[in-house]
Amino acid sequence: MTLINSGKRNLVGFGVILVVVLMFGFLTSASAASSSFSYSGSTILGDRNGQFHHLNKGSAYATIKYHSGTAKITLYRQRTLWLDARYGTITVNSDKTYKFPDKIDVDSSKYWLEIIGVNGSVSGSGTLHN
Repeated sequence: MTLINSGKRNLVGFGVILVVVLMFGFLTSASAASSSFSYSGSTILGDRNGQFHHLNKGSAYATIKYHSGTAKITLYRQRTLWLDARYGTITVNSDKTYKFPDKIDVDSSKYWLEIIGVNGSVSGSGTLHN
């Protein structure tokens, strides 16, 4: 009888460990990447300024919290040997959340923004996130 109870305890212990591991894996994969940015000028190139962001696979958004002027913001991912991957352009003219047209295909810390003022200099800040 002791062997049967010991086996049941081991099975229950294994089940608890399995549930904890699966929950932790789900929670870490469900977390979204997010980083803040600010801009000021007529043309801002994040790759040349060393301003890279981490994004996970899926949809990408820019939440603008402050802006002055209308800006076109294009999202890129830096590549080693090829032209940088482009994920579309959004036109920012108010404080709200904008969705980039193309889905992110790779988890990476090499995403950068190109920000161009439509009628000259622009300024603003926001958060880039999934």
